[in-house]
Amino acid sequence: MHGVWTKAFQKYLNLSEKLEYVNNKIFELDSVTERESLDILVDVNVINKDKIGLDVQYLVYQCGWSPVYDLRIKNKKVNVRYGPSFDYPIKYIYKKVQLPIKIIDKKENFRRILDHKNNSGWIHVSQLRKSKSLIALKKKILFKKPTKFSKPLAKIEKGRLLLVKKCEDNWCKIQTGEFIGWINKENIWGSVN
Repeated sequence: MHGVWTKAFQKYLNLSEKLEYVNNKIFELDSVTERESLDILVDVNVINKDKIGLDVQYLVYQCGWSPVYDLRIKNKKVNVRYGPSFDYPIKYIYKKVQLPIKIIDKKENFRRILDHKNNSGWIHVSQLRKSKSLIALKKKILFKKPTKFSKPLAKIEKGRLLLVKKCEDNWCKIQTGEFIGWINKENIWGSVN
């Protein structure tokens, strides 16, 4: 029984040290008065029952440029890493070609990404290309023409990948599987510009 308490106390001490580190980083960021607005991202990664990774980063907004833009996954298998180099371990793997993602940060040849499920991580630029794809966030109907009064062609399920051909007003002509038609721009994830 004594060994269980010793291990639990050691884990408590380790977490206390990491919490102190986070508080110090927050204090450093609070002491910088030149920034008008910032967000702090804290990633706590439980690698196994004995190892916990902690990463504190911040994003600065309203600084004259917008770091957020859309790209898409280029290959059938893309590794997403915990940090911006090949030295960092793989966090998860994308296996969906042309999946749209948002770029929220960059460091050298790596881009920090965010997907439609709010998963984030780092991907090498060689695995990305310009975006012309969307994800349906809710069930939708694919129409023959860009109007609700047009002939319905197919039901589009939530999470379905849509390849954009062109967009006009509130409608986009898309391809999904064997179907080509029009959807309205409501409840989709990704840039249509």
